[in-house]
Amino acid sequence: DLVRSRGLGDVYKRQPLLMANYIKDNKEKLTLAPGEIDFLANVISSHMGPWTKDYKGNEVLPKPVNKYQKFVHMCDYLASRKFLNINFKENEIVD
Repeated sequence: DLVRSRGLGDVYKRQPLLMANYIKDNKEKLTLAPGEIDFLANVISSHMGPWTKDYKGNEVLPKPVNKYQKFVHMCDYLASRKFLNINFKENEIVD
Protein backbone atom coordinates (compact mmCIF):
# COMPACT_ATOMS: atom_id res chain seq x y z
CA ASP A 1 0.00 0.00 0.00
CA LEU A 2 0.96 3.65 -0.36
CA VAL A 3 2.04 4.12 3.27
CA ARG A 4 4.33 1.08 3.24
CA SER A 5 5.74 1.84 -0.20
CA ARG A 6 6.87 5.27 1.01
CA GLY A 7 8.40 3.87 4.20
CA LEU A 8 5.85 5.66 6.37
CA GLY A 9 4.22 2.62 7.95
CA ASP A 10 5.89 3.01 11.32
CA VAL A 11 5.21 6.74 11.63
CA TYR A 12 1.71 6.43 10.19
CA LYS A 13 0.71 3.66 12.56
CA ARG A 14 2.26 5.37 15.59
CA GLN A 15 0.78 8.81 14.88
CA PRO A 16 -1.73 8.52 17.75
CA LEU A 17 1.16 8.05 20.21
CA LEU A 18 3.17 10.83 18.62
CA MET A 19 0.26 13.26 19.00
CA ALA A 20 -0.53 12.14 22.56
CA ASN A 21 3.11 12.73 23.50
CA TYR A 22 3.14 16.06 21.66
CA ILE A 23 0.21 17.27 23.76
CA LYS A 24 1.95 16.21 26.97
CA ASP A 25 5.27 17.71 25.90
CA ASN A 26 3.63 21.06 25.06
CA LYS A 27 1.22 21.31 27.99
CA GLU A 28 2.63 24.67 29.06
CA LYS A 29 1.39 26.13 25.77
CA LEU A 30 -2.15 24.90 26.40
CA THR A 31 -4.91 26.28 28.58
CA LEU A 32 -5.94 22.87 29.87
CA ALA A 33 -5.78 21.42 33.35
CA PRO A 34 -3.34 18.53 33.90
CA GLY A 35 -6.23 16.06 34.13
CA GLU A 36 -7.62 17.29 30.82
CA ILE A 37 -4.25 16.87 29.11
CA ASP A 38 -3.96 13.30 30.42
CA PHE A 39 -7.53 12.57 29.32
CA LEU A 40 -6.93 13.86 25.79
CA ALA A 41 -3.64 12.01 25.44
CA ASN A 42 -5.35 8.82 26.60
CA VAL A 43 -8.26 8.96 24.15
CA ILE A 44 -6.05 10.06 21.25
CA SER A 45 -3.56 7.24 21.79
CA SER A 46 -6.30 4.61 21.43
CA HIS A 47 -8.45 6.24 18.73
CA MET A 48 -7.47 3.68 16.06
CA GLY A 49 -9.77 1.12 17.66
CA PRO A 50 -9.01 -2.48 16.71
CA TRP A 51 -6.27 -1.45 14.23
CA THR A 52 -3.40 -1.58 16.71
CA LYS A 53 -0.74 -3.55 14.83
CA ASP A 54 1.95 -2.40 12.45
CA TYR A 55 2.43 -4.08 9.08
CA LYS A 56 4.73 -6.68 10.69
CA GLY A 57 2.01 -7.72 13.13
CA ASN A 58 3.52 -6.04 16.19
CA GLU A 59 1.09 -4.51 18.67
CA VAL A 60 2.04 -0.82 18.66
CA LEU A 61 -1.10 0.97 19.87
CA PRO A 62 -3.42 0.56 22.84
CA LYS A 63 -6.97 -0.63 22.14
CA PRO A 64 -9.84 1.50 23.43
CA VAL A 65 -11.23 -0.03 26.62
CA ASN A 66 -13.27 2.66 28.38
CA LYS A 67 -16.33 4.49 27.11
CA TYR A 68 -14.42 7.68 26.32
CA GLN A 69 -11.79 5.90 24.25
CA LYS A 70 -14.48 3.95 22.41
CA PHE A 71 -16.46 7.14 21.75
CA VAL A 72 -13.44 8.94 20.26
CA HIS A 73 -12.62 5.89 18.15
CA MET A 74 -16.18 5.76 16.79
CA CYS A 75 -16.17 9.50 16.03
CA ASP A 76 -12.87 9.14 14.18
CA TYR A 77 -14.13 6.07 12.32
CA LEU A 78 -17.36 7.75 11.24
CA ALA A 79 -15.49 10.89 10.17
CA SER A 80 -13.41 8.75 7.83
CA ARG A 81 -16.43 7.21 6.04
CA LYS A 82 -16.86 8.67 2.57
CA PHE A 83 -20.57 7.80 2.44
CA LEU A 84 -21.34 10.16 5.33
CA ASN A 85 -21.65 13.76 4.27
CA ILE A 86 -22.55 16.34 6.90
CA ASN A 87 -22.66 19.96 5.81
CA PHE A 88 -21.89 22.74 8.27
CA LYS A 89 -22.31 26.48 8.19
CA GLU A 90 -20.99 28.48 11.16
CA ASN A 91 -20.91 25.38 13.43
CA GLU A 92 -24.49 24.43 12.56
CA ILE A 93 -25.52 21.37 10.57
CA VAL A 94 -27.35 22.37 7.38
CA ASP A 95 -29.33 20.35 4.83
